[in-house]
Amino acid sequence: MPPMAPPEALSIVDHLEKCVLRDEQGAKYPVIDVRPSDLYKQSHLKNSLSLPWDEDPYNRLFELPPKNTTPIYVVGANTAMLDEPVRLLTSRGWQIVHTIIWAADTPSESLRPFIENGHHIEGGCRYTMVCQPLRFLSSHIEAIEAALCERAGGEAVKTWRALDIGCGSGRDMAFLALRGIAASLARGWDVTGIDSVPGCVSRCLQFAARLGISDRMRAVRGRFIDTDPSGNDGAPALPGEVYMHLRTDHGTHPFTTKSKYDLVLLVRFLNRESFDLIDHHIAPGGFLLISTFVEGPGLPEYSRPPPGSCNRLQLGELRRFWHDRKGYSVVADIVELLDDNRPINSFLAQKPCI
Repeated sequence: MPPMAPPEALSIVDHLEKCVLRDEQGAKYPVIDVRPSDLYKQSHLKNSLSLPWDEDPYNRLFELPPKNTTPIYVVGANTAMLDEPVRLLTSRGWQIVHTIIWAADTPSESLRPFIENGHHIEGGCRYTMVCQPLRFLSSHIEAIEAALCERAGGEAVKTWRALDIGCGSGRDMAFLALRGIAASLARGWDVTGIDSVPGCVSRCLQFAARLGISDRMRAVRGRFIDTDPSGNDGAPALPGEVYMHLRTDHGTHPFTTKSKYDLVLLVRFLNRESFDLIDHHIAPGGFLLISTFVEGPGLPEYSRPPPGSCNRLQLGELRRFWHDRKGYSVVADIVELLDDNRPINSFLAQKPCI
C-alpha cells in the first residue's frame, strides 16, 4: 500500500480567506494548535485546542476529537514544526483536512480583518474542549437530568453527584462537570473519578485544571473492593456519610463522601464483584450507566480483552442482575460495534425511588 500523501498546507491567511468565502464564522472542523504556548497566547484561531508539541503532547492525545469520524486542522509555525505531529496523528487514525502555517512573521495587517470581525482570531489562553464524551452518555444525559428533576418533586437541587469508576483520563467526567456552565443551567454536576492507574488520575486532574473545573471534578487513585458497605472496617458509618472502600498502594481505606450518587458510570471497565456495593452507592431514583465489551452468540469475535476475560460481559447479563435481581428500570440496553468491529453493550437503568 503506497504511503498516504501529506495533507495540503495553507498559510493562515489563505485558510481564513477560504473560511470567509464559505461564510464560516469560525473553523468548520476542530483546530489543533501545536505551536509553543506563548505564540498561542498571543493569537490563535478561535476555539482551537492548544497542544504545544514541545511540552510532551503524548499524554494529552485523549483530548483530541474521535479518530476516523471528526476531521481536524493542525496549526504550526512552519512546515518543520508540523512534520512530527502530522505523521503521528495520521498514523493513529486522525484525518487532517489541511495543515495551517502561522509563521511568526505573518504581517499583522493581513490578519487585521479577521481579528476585527470577531469570528476567527482571538488571544489569551482560554482552554477549548474538543474531545467528546461517550456518545451513549451524551445522548441520554438530558433524559437523566429530567428524571432527576422529577424525582426532586420541585425541590431546588443545585448539584447532582456522579461517580465514574475506572474514569481513565476524565472525558466523561469533564462533559458532566461542564454541562451546567455550557448550558447556563441552574443545576450542575459534581463528579468524582476512581482509577487504579496513576497516569490516568494525573491526566484527569490536569485536565480539570486546564478546564478550570477542579472544584467540581476530582479523581482519586484506588481499586474498588467488595466489603460490607454498612460501615468503616467494623466502625459504624457516620450520619449522612457513605463509605466506599478503596485498595491503594498504602493499603485498604474508606473513601468517604457526603451523599450517595445520582449517576454512576462504568465505561470500558467491569467489576462484577462490586455490583452490590455499587448498588449501595446509587441514590434512590439515581442512574447506573455501564458501557463495555460483550460477547455472545452472533457477535463478532475479537482478541482484546481476551475471550473468557472478566472484562467481557455476557449478553443479557446486565439486565438479569440490575433489572431481575435489583429491580432497576431499564432505560436502554443496546449492543453496537466500535470502529474496530468490537461489540459494546451500553446499558442505562434507574434505581427504584423507594
